[in-house]
Amino acid sequence: MKKGILIGLVVSWVFGVICGYFLFFIFAGALWHGERNTPQVEKHIQDKVDPAVFYANDSVLIYEVSAEMTKTTFGKKTHIKYKIRNIGNRTLTLVKIKIYLLDNQDKAIYEMEHSAIWTSDLFSDAPGPLKPNYIRSISTFVPNALEVEDCPTEWTGGKVKLQITEIKFDK
Repeated sequence: MKKGILIGLVVSWVFGVICGYFLFFIFAGALWHGERNTPQVEKHIQDKVDPAVFYANDSVLIYEVSAEMTKTTFGKKTHIKYKIRNIGNRTLTLVKIKIYLLDNQDKAIYEMEHSAIWTSDLFSDAPGPLKPNYIRSISTFVPNALEVEDCPTEWTGGKVKLQITEIKFDK
């Protein structure tokens, strides 16, 4: 009986060693091939992604966002205030922001695109570029103050989300 147990243990051990040997080479080979191909994969990803997206995510801060319902000549509007800061090293000539109004379940019920930073030779009221480390305070109405439509009544006061949709740099 003891001899049968001993043979079973030896067979199990040999089987485990053989399986471990094969698994080691399978995983080691996969890791080796993966490391070798990584630069090609990264280059492929970099070729497909706009550098402005990386800059917007890493170097443009939107903060101190507030939203409230305000009565205007054109009806009730949502008054959005926020600050935008360029913490990168390039001057921004255009930053477009999409403003989403959210309901009580944090789902978007209205959206509007707004140019926070823009330059123009035709209009003297253009805010101009945003230099590195500069901060700009923005105040806008949603819907735009020139539109006649009212803000959706389902909007939960204060709930708003801002997202950068376009960014351009100084040459």
